[in-house]
Parts: sequence; C-alpha cells; structure tokens
Amino acid sequence: MVVGIPLALIQPRRHFTLLDANAKKTRFLRQAVAELGVNNVEVFLGRAEAYRPDPGFDCITVRAFGELSDILSLAKPLFRDGRGLILAMKGRRPDGQLAGLGPVEVSVHSLRVPRLDRERHLVSIRINPL
Repeated sequence: MVVGIPLALIQPRRHFTLLDANAKKTRFLRQAVAELGVNNVEVFLGRAEAYRPDPGFDCITVRAFGELSDILSLAKPLFRDGRGLILAMKGRRPDGQLAGLGPVEVSVHSLRVPRLDRERHLVSIRINPL
C-alpha cells in the first residue's frame, strides 16, 4: 500500500488505488496524497473482499498480508479479464507456500535492502486464464 505513492510519483500517467481496512492508515495516505499533490491515486478504506474495481487491475502489489494462497484468492476477482500480476513482498523465502497455487507462473526474487540484515523476497505470480 505505501509503495503506491512512490510509484504514482514516478509514473504520473498511471492510476493507483491504495486499499486498506485500517482507517488510521488510510487517513494518513489521504493526507500524504493531498500534501504531495498526487492526482493519480485513489485511497479506499475497506477490505479486498468488498472491493470490486471496474474494469479491474492489471497488477496488484501486496505487503505484510499473509499466505500466498490467501493473497491469490483475494486478488483473482480484482483483475481485469481474469488475468494479471501479483507482486508480493515476503520476508523469508516462502517455498512452503508455493505448492498448490494452481495454474499460475511463479518466480521468487531475493532482495537486498540496504542497512537491513534480514531476508526479503519478492514473489511474482502471473495469472493467465485457462
């Protein structure tokens, strides 16, 4: 969610929707968007289960959410035409979560975060309709 503002700043022609069920976080994001004058960001207070974008998203980023299978099941209805890309930030390499994700393309990338001595990984899940 927080990564949406920097992405919106460097990609002003794209539209970004930031979704969180925590009112305190969404108030902060709305304030940050207003003070930065970012015009290509919408902040939505609510749960992913209740949100139905029209026409849908091409890419969804997720951080600190949960199991990859849960992320996948919540993200699928949010995609345009039933296909898209999920970019999920994870700490430890989530090898145990990769099995059973279904007909998707998955890749895991190790990340190095400066001044952070912990594991970080980016999981890319591409969903293509059958």
